[in-house]
Amino acid sequence: MKKFLLAGLIACIILGMNCAASAQTPGGTRAGIKLGASLSTLSGTINSEAHMRGSLLVGTLVRFKPSKQLFSVQAELNMQKQGANIEYDDGQREERDPFYFNVPVLLRQYFKGPLYVNVGPQIGLRTGSSKSPLKSTDVSVVGGLGYEAANGFVFDVRLNYGLLDIDNDPQTQAIRSQLGFGGLHSRVAQFSAGYLFGKK
Repeated sequence: MKKFLLAGLIACIILGMNCAASAQTPGGTRAGIKLGASLSTLSGTINSEAHMRGSLLVGTLVRFKPSKQLFSVQAELNMQKQGANIEYDDGQREERDPFYFNVPVLLRQYFKGPLYVNVGPQIGLRTGSSKSPLKSTDVSVVGGLGYEAANGFVFDVRLNYGLLDIDNDPQTQAIRSQLGFGGLHSRVAQFSAGYLFGKK
């Protein structure tokens, strides 16, 4: 999976460099699609160690028309697995990676036309059983950078930093309360390529 992610990142960089010659200031409001990969883990596990887990991600987006100051807003709906491979102290292992629907609303500032930075909040909704060891709702802060080419291709790298305690296990919740431990939080790195439809 790591080789796949590295190959995908290299491909994105090469495509972005090929598009640089035609780069212009972004135009009007445009909708698009995206495809990429993510690496996720969990911070704050108890009596266990969390290892990163890879996943594909797919999504849709709307990038609103930038202002004269090259400021814009982008809203997305993304689906991916996130969580971690858990290794307990007794040697047992568990894959804890349910599907999430993530909805980020990102404030975007362009620099020198196609280059931009993103920052904003994200709400994540977990699918699956209510008995999952992870809570059904997560809230994160998202930050990253990207490149929007004049031909509509977009390349994006970002980090998601979970703010809510998503531990849904009564036993570990009790241990946290007794010992004063912090919560369980998601940590995600994303790499994606997308395409914006419509005219500039």
